[in-house]
Amino acid sequence: TIPPALFSYMCNMPTHRSKKDVSVVNVKDLQLWIDMGRLPVPEDGGPITMRDLLRSGVVSRIKGGGLKLLGEERGAPLTQPLDLEVARASKGAIAAVEAAGGSVTCVYHNPLALRAHLKPELYPLVKPRHAKPPPRLMPYYLDYGNRGYLAPEIQLRKQLQKLGLGE
Repeated sequence: TIPPALFSYMCNMPTHRSKKDVSVVNVKDLQLWIDMGRLPVPEDGGPITMRDLLRSGVVSRIKGGGLKLLGEERGAPLTQPLDLEVARASKGAIAAVEAAGGSVTCVYHNPLALRAHLKPELYPLVKPRHAKPPPRLMPYYLDYGNRGYLAPEIQLRKQLQKLGLGE
C-alpha cells in the first residue's frame, strides 16, 4: 500500500482539505501605504477592516480564509496608532501594532459573511448575519493572546467604547 502522504503528493492533492487559504499582509506594508496616502486612516477612530485593505489595493484579493496580518522585525515600525480587524494575526504583528498605540482584533467570517463584508453592494436589502466560528476554530477566537473578538477582554473594550468610556 502507498502511504497517504505519498499518495496525496503523487495525485497533487492537499493533505489538509479542511484548511482554508488565507491572504497575508505585513505590518511594514501598511505603514508604507499610509505614508504614500493610499490607505486612508479613519478620522472617527473606526477600525481598518479587510474591506478597506482590499479597496485601497494593499492586497489584490482576499481568499476564503480571510486576511492574516504578519509582523516582521526588520520592517519599518508603525508610526501611527491603527485599529485593525483581520481574520488572523501573528504575535509579532500584534506586538508591533500595540507598540504604536493601536489594537488588533481577529474576527471570523464564514464565506457568505466575508463576501457581504467585502462587497456590501451585493446585499442592498438584507445583510447576512455572521455565523459563530466552527468548534475547531472557537478556541482561537476566544483567546485574548490572539486578540480574538470573542475574548471577554475584547468584548469589554468594545462595550466601553460604545458607551464612550473606553480609550
